[in-house]
Amino acid sequence: MFDTCKPTNKLITKGLSILFQVVFIFTFLTIFFFVYVVSIEKGEFKDQMNYVVDQIFDDNKYTILKNAENVSKDQIVGVVSGVIDEIEFSSENSSKKSDDIVNDKNDEVRSSAFKILSVVLIILVVIVSILMVVGYCTNLHHNISESLWVILFVGLTELAFLQIVAKNYISADPNNVKRVIGSSIEKWIKENK
Repeated sequence: MFDTCKPTNKLITKGLSILFQVVFIFTFLTIFFFVYVVSIEKGEFKDQMNYVVDQIFDDNKYTILKNAENVSKDQIVGVVSGVIDEIEFSSENSSKKSDDIVNDKNDEVRSSAFKILSVVLIILVVIVSILMVVGYCTNLHHNISESLWVILFVGLTELAFLQIVAKNYISADPNNVKRVIGSSIEKWIKENK
């Protein structure tokens, strides 16, 4: 049954080649995302939040100091550090639940992605097995090596893009954050008059 195979069908050959490449690229991108991209994004998010906070502080420190001309710098430092300590304490207590929700959602996404990946790999194996049983030449070695070469170049492109473009692109807009903070403060003042 496996000694001879039917003459090559161009549609089946091209379709199988495309299927191999799509499955291999999907596999690579899924693993690459959860192993590498997630850690890079966490670092970039932290850097961008620091950038936004620094911009907000730099833009407003003179306004704050100007409005507190009759207050000594030691008193300002005391009040600010007290506020910061309270914010840190409150955020540690309240963020546990939010962190758990985010972690649960991320675990769900990761699990779903790997389930889909498993189904896709099983479908590929089933299709290849059926074609081999029916007697078509599947040329597994060629399809696998071609897909691995494609993955190599896709991987290098992804890595270069992340390191050169995505890692250096600042998407956090300090002005937008200022507007949101300002609106929240105004809303709080109206509600607590």
